[in-house]
Amino acid sequence: ISLGLVGSEMCIRDRFSTVTSTGTGLIEAVVRNNTIADNLGGGIQSQMFGPNLGGNVNNQVNLTVGGLETEANTISGNTLFGISYAVAGNGKGNVDIQNSTVSGNTGDGIQLFRADSSLLTANIQNVIASGNSGNGLLADVQGNDKNDPNQPMVGMVNSLAWSNNQFDGNGANGALFRTRGDSMFLADGESNQLNGNALNGILVETSENSSFGDATDGLPPGRRVLWNGFSASNNGEDGLHITATESSRALIEITSNRIPTSSGAVSYTHLTLPTNREV
Repeated sequence: ISLGLVGSEMCIRDRFSTVTSTGTGLIEAVVRNNTIADNLGGGIQSQMFGPNLGGNVNNQVNLTVGGLETEANTISGNTLFGISYAVAGNGKGNVDIQNSTVSGNTGDGIQLFRADSSLLTANIQNVIASGNSGNGLLADVQGNDKNDPNQPMVGMVNSLAWSNNQFDGNGANGALFRTRGDSMFLADGESNQLNGNALNGILVETSENSSFGDATDGLPPGRRVLWNGFSASNNGEDGLHITATESSRALIEITSNRIPTSSGAVSYTHLTLPTNREV
């Protein structure tokens, strides 16, 4: 879909993909140079679910939103969300969002969901997700761990690479990362701005036996999520707030200046100093 104007109660949705014993389900969806605005639903919605019946390119959705600066989208004023991408069952989902503006939506700007034994890989670069009434970015990962034999490409961790984004002035958090179940999630990032949000710049919530990071990779404590050069200032609560409950882990290495708050949480007013800190 390119060079379009989509509005007035419409929403771009990926087709449903099904798999049979005689074929595979693969969708390549590309959205570039569009204005997607003022829909009563969301802006762009993709859902992948169902079984993967052998092979890596099988029951898979590849969603590309934007690309080069000349291929940018504007996604604004939608009622439920700007972009929502979900993968479940044991399908495989790849999403790439670049050089797009996802702002002024009721609800979250960008939503990423992973469940069951599926595999999610995501890339968000040079995106403005500001002024949404919910979170600028919500990433919710639950389900089984990387060693589940039902997962496509067993041994791979669900992941997000996010860099050079601006998630400012949202009605909840700039970015919210949530892990549950036995899931693992890597979310390395560089040079992101998360300023002036009503709640936290970044909120990380882990529960049950999940891991933000990969505790099984290498020597303890394992593979940390790496964050460098972030700005998280003037938020209503903390710059960075981390909550790990039950048997879960939050493994994060940050290049930052760490300032304790009166509540005991850790507030990062500017994450650009060359001192490595681990949380």
